[in-house]
Amino acid sequence: MNAGHVGLFPGTVHDNDDPEKKCRIKVDVPELLDGPTGWCLPALPYAGDGCGFALVPPVGTAVLVQWPRGDLSAQPVWSGANWSAGKAVEGAGPNTVVLLTPGGHRLELSDEEGALTVTCSAGPVITLDDDGVRIDNGSGATIVMQNGQVDINDGALVVR
Repeated sequence: MNAGHVGLFPGTVHDNDDPEKKCRIKVDVPELLDGPTGWCLPALPYAGDGCGFALVPPVGTAVLVQWPRGDLSAQPVWSGANWSAGKAVEGAGPNTVVLLTPGGHRLELSDEEGALTVTCSAGPVITLDDDGVRIDNGSGATIVMQNGQVDINDGALVVR
């Protein structure tokens, strides 16, 4: 074992099209390698047979990679990704969890607002909060369910 290879090394995602669909990535780690790694296993916060937290960083993303026992011949493990300067997810914070896809689809869970919001990149939004449920198709049509009634298009039809 070469102790110089123990620890986390910065790299950049080279390939994320894992043929086994296990969230593996290939990474460029110029500090150690002349070319990309083999398939790096993910170190995810939750995984099990047929279930888990499955997120794959886009090609070009900065990630951290390590090798078991510092052995470069072992299968590497990627253990996290981070943002380039000014590219962090807007709205995330200690009381708000945000999941944002590269295509702009957004899931936001806010303890501060007491709401869960799903936003499609094309405009439709679904919001669930302490007051009820609001569905907005992004083109002017809305359905609001609260206080025991359903309001369609701002009062055009109200069901009690």
